[in-house]
Amino acid sequence: CFAYTGGFSVYAARGGATHVTSVDIAADAIGDAQVNFERNGFDPRDHAFAVADVFEYLTRARDAGRTFDVVILDPPSFARTKSSQHAALRAYTRLNALGMQVTRPGGLLATASCTSQVGPDAFRDALAQAGASADRRLLILHEAGQPLDHPVPAYFPEGRYLKFVVGEVVH
Repeated sequence: CFAYTGGFSVYAARGGATHVTSVDIAADAIGDAQVNFERNGFDPRDHAFAVADVFEYLTRARDAGRTFDVVILDPPSFARTKSSQHAALRAYTRLNALGMQVTRPGGLLATASCTSQVGPDAFRDALAQAGASADRRLLILHEAGQPLDHPVPAYFPEGRYLKFVVGEVVH
C-alpha cells in the first residue's frame, strides 16, 4: 500500500511472492510500478495494480473478507507540523487497524512512518491502539529506523523520522 513505483512490490516478488497487489492513488506511479516489474524480469500481468485511495481499498478488502499473507504499509508523512501530530496518530491507527484486519492469521504486517512529528514510542502506541481497534495483536518481530548514513543529532530527536516495524498479526 502506497506502492508508488513498486519498490517494496518488486522486492516482494523477488523474495518469492507468487502474487503481489500494488495500491497507490497516483496512476502514473502505478504505471511506473508495472514498468519496474518488467525491468526486473516479472510479468506485470501476473500481479495486480490498483489506482485507489489506500484507506478505501483496505476498507473494501476487509468488507469483502479478503486477506493477504503479507501487508506492507508505506505511507507518506501524515504531519508536517507539530500541530498535526494528533491527526497523524489517528491516521496511523486507522491505517494499521485496516492493515491488520486484512492480514491472515499469522501473517505479517510491515508498516512504516516517515513522520518526524511522530516518534518511535508514539508510533508503537498507535500500533497497539490499532490492534485493539481491529481486535488483533501485533507481535513485533523487527524494528528499524533510518540507516547509518542518516545520523540523528542528539539535540534533534525529531530527526529520527523513519520508523519501520515488521510484526506477526495474531487473531
